[in-house]
Amino acid sequence: MNIKTLYQFFAGHPEAHWIMIAENALLLYEFVKKNPVKRVLDLGTGIGLSASIVALALKEKKEADFHIDSVEQYDKCVVLAKQLIPEDF
Repeated sequence: MNIKTLYQFFAGHPEAHWIMIAENALLLYEFVKKNPVKRVLDLGTGIGLSASIVALALKEKKEADFHIDSVEQYDKCVVLAKQLIPEDF
């Protein structure tokens, strides 16, 4: 999976209004790839795109010891994020 495929997967969901725009998704991905990120607090998870982008970038960097905490206030989004975030993330 690459960043484009991941973004398209989330953007194609009926609840895609909860995700960031493509340009910001790419900026987040590039930031994580270029910086020594190992611990992330994701506030406002939405349907899980941002946490998935961070996980993808860290996996591509071969970062083995990373942790992402994701916080969301809407139960609907929590359920969707649990369904949509790829299992290997």
